[in-house]
Amino acid sequence: MTSAEALANPYDSRITFTAGMFEWPHYGGIINDSHFTARDRMGRTMAFVARAIKDGRTPGGKAWGVGVEEGSSLLVDRNGRATLYGKEAFVVLGDHQPEQASSGKPLTFSDFKIWRLGPGQSYDFDNRPSCGYYLRSVTNGVADPDLYSGTPQSGCGAPGGTTLTESEPNDSRTTASDATGNPASLSGSMQSAGDRDYYRLTLTSGQKLTVDCGVPTAYDADLYLLDSAGSTLTRSANNGAGTGEAITFARTAAGSGTYYLDLEAYSGSGSTPYTCTLAYT
Repeated sequence: MTSAEALANPYDSRITFTAGMFEWPHYGGIINDSHFTARDRMGRTMAFVARAIKDGRTPGGKAWGVGVEEGSSLLVDRNGRATLYGKEAFVVLGDHQPEQASSGKPLTFSDFKIWRLGPGQSYDFDNRPSCGYYLRSVTNGVADPDLYSGTPQSGCGAPGGTTLTESEPNDSRTTASDATGNPASLSGSMQSAGDRDYYRLTLTSGQKLTVDCGVPTAYDADLYLLDSAGSTLTRSANNGAGTGEAITFARTAAGSGTYYLDLEAYSGSGSTPYTCTLAYT
């Protein structure tokens, strides 16, 4: 099935499902495709996702697809964290019923949520991010342009959560924006080529922090987690403007401690906001 064929009729008799192939913890029920960008398979993954929702094949009225580009590998560990080795991969979420999906009719489905993973970037299927995606739709069998790139949505934190917008100046630990209230997401922008945005937060013993940042195409930014003295504990420094960054850190020491998230402009700048989703477990 080509993308055009699948979108023209998501109930074409050639569309079939093979179940149980990747029933790993945190990953079961996900639709998988390969040679994704080279053979333009985003459209057919969208059709399969819509079918899975319409037919009730996945729980909660949602369905997920993963597309991996030719020459790339997505390695999934025992905790459900997937890391890309190679050029790119995509995670596609449909989280509502299709507006139109029936035999012999073209697909209509609004606002697929799409995460693009660049080299070395991770996606946590255990604690799935609620931000960092861009949106694309299909109308009467015709998909939006630019299916394989987009500016991540801003202000799209977890439902019911809060978004903390940076307060300048916050270019040092002493002037860091206060994120100790555990906001669902952070939002700001790299206003100059040397801009640095700091956020102060607190972690308790045994608490794990996962941060996923959607970076707009206007600039390249790197993400660091620092201890209270300013030493780097972990970092994410993927190459390329518009490439997201993600880190995970678990506090093992007793009591609570102060930490700092530092998002730094590596190249480029602009007023288009980045959004970082924070998950505490």
